[in-house]
Formats: sequence, structure tokens, C-alpha cells
Amino acid sequence: MKPRTLFLGCVAMLLLNSASALAKEDRDKTYRCNPKDAVSIIQDGTLNKEIGEVARKALDKVVFDIPSGDITFPDTHKRERWVVQKTTLDGDYVLFPRIASHRGQAVADGVTTFFRLHLVPNEQPRFMAFALTHLVTGTCALLK
Repeated sequence: MKPRTLFLGCVAMLLLNSASALAKEDRDKTYRCNPKDAVSIIQDGTLNKEIGEVARKALDKVVFDIPSGDITFPDTHKRERWVVQKTTLDGDYVLFPRIASHRGQAVADGVTTFFRLHLVPNEQPRFMAFALTHLVTGTCALLK
């Protein structure tokens, strides 16, 4: 192998590793998210966008701090500390209320109300908010 080819190969590997490291660091930061769509599950089991709009507005510009688990809800200016767990999927995080991790019904409470953030390199970060009666989806932007 020629020295130049070896050198260029090493440079390419360093660049790929640097990009991967930067992308990983981005997952450990704070994101502001904007809901794009919302639905509510009404009593007859169908989806209703009009009622879901209330949930969408409540999450407008919600802020997720991944390292601490803090979520700032802009409609109430309330900051809550949630549990953050990385799933087995790359760049996929689930946040659920801290109280759910201390009660006997941790699984039931955790799967009733939770957020899911998908933070994959070279893709638009996005989130989903799940609750017993509604689903909200949207995109996020890195704050810091």
C-alpha cells in the first residue's frame, strides 16, 4: 500500500470518528421541540384532531434536557425531572415521570405517559408524546 493511500485512509477514518463523536455529543444536550401533529383518542376509539390540538398547544416549544432528564413545559413554565433511558435503538430515548420509577406500578405508570426522542445523526431530531388519551408528534432543534 502506498504511503499516500494509507495516510488518506487514516484521515478518512479520523473524520468519520470525529463526526460520530460529535453526533453522540449532540444526543447529550438540550432540545426545544415543536409539535407538528396531535390526536386525541375519544370514547368510541376513533381519533380526533380538534381535541388533540389542546395537547399540541400545551407542548409547543417544550424543552428536553437529556443529561439531567429535566423537561420544561412552556405553557406552565414548570420544570420537572423525568427519568431518561436509552433504548436498544441507536439515538432513541424514552422519558417517563420520576414518580413512576418509585411506585409499585412503575411499568403501568411509565407506559401511560411518556416521551420518546429520536436523535440520530444526519436526521431531523423528533419527538412523540404519549398519554392515555392523546398522541403528539413533532420535530426538535438542538439548543446547547
